[in-house]
Amino acid sequence: GGLEYRTAGEVLVNGQPVELIEAMRSIGYKISVNGVNCDVEEAQRRNLARGDDNISCYFAEEFQRKWLIQAACSEQASSQA
Repeated sequence: GGLEYRTAGEVLVNGQPVELIEAMRSIGYKISVNGVNCDVEEAQRRNLARGDDNISCYFAEEFQRKWLIQAACSEQASSQA
């Protein structure tokens, strides 16, 4: 199976959530995903129109995903101890 869809910090393989969503669910978080679809021109327009507080997570995504998964694993381990 291959990469099918990408959400904020998450990869779905064959329609199945992996890693970040499962880590968050393991410590009690409820997850919902809202997809946004548009063409490249609209995406560029939206990007240029966004405010100073609406920052893209593209470059920080890997870092955020890793620490969230690590924190969830630590929380789960401490709650089981």
